Amino acid sequence: MFDMDEYLYIVDGNIKDYLTNNIFDKCDFIRIHWVSTNDINLVHYKNRSLFERFKAPYFKDNTIKSIIRGNITDLKYLVHSPMISPKRNVSCLNNGEKFDGEFKSEGYKIINVDIAFLVHFRYNSTEEFIAKYKRGYSNWFKDGIESFLDRKLDEYFEQNKITIEKINYIEKELNLNLLNCRIKYYFSKLFMLFY
Repeated sequence: MFDMDEYLYIVDGNIKDYLTNNIFDKCDFIRIHWVSTNDINLVHYKNRSLFERFKAPYFKDNTIKSIIRGNITDLKYLVHSPMISPKRNVSCLNNGEKFDGEFKSEGYKIINVDIAFLVHFRYNSTEEFIAKYKRGYSNWFKDGIESFLDRKLDEYFEQNKITIEKINYIEKELNLNLLNCRIKYYFSKLFMLFY
C-alpha cells in the first residue's frame, strides 16, 4: 500500500527476491519505514527525475507502510498500519524480524532501513507543495481547510528551511499573509548574528 510519491528501495536484489525470501514465510505484513526528502531549498519545479533532484541522504522517519500478503479476506484497512485481527496479525519489519506489538501513531520506534525502505518524496519544491495543496488532500474536510493549511504549513517549515522567497511565493499563490513565518524567519536571522 504505497502512494505515488513513495518508491520502494531494496538495498540488494529485486522485488521478487525480496518478497520470496523465507524470512517472510509466516508474515502477513511487511512493515516498511519511510525515509523522506526535503525541498533542498527549491522554490520552483525543475524538470528532472526525482532521484536526480533529490539525492540521498534522506531523513529517517518512524512512519510505516505495509506490504500485505494476498488472499486475506478479513483485512482491516488503515493506510499506514492495516491489520487482520488481534488473533492473527503477524507483522515483520523489513528485515524479517517479527513484531507482535501494536503499531501506535502509525509508526514503530525502532527504525530499520537496512534491507528495504520507502523513499517518500514529500516536499519537492515550494511550487509543488502549493500545487499539492491546491489539488486537495484525501484526508481533509471542507469545514477544516484553514486549520488543515496551517498544519501543512507548519509541517512544511519544520522539514524545510524558511526563506523570504518561499514565504513570498506561498503568500502570492494562496493569497495569504504569513506574518508568523516572517517573524520566525527574522528571529532565526537574529539568532545567527549572535551565535
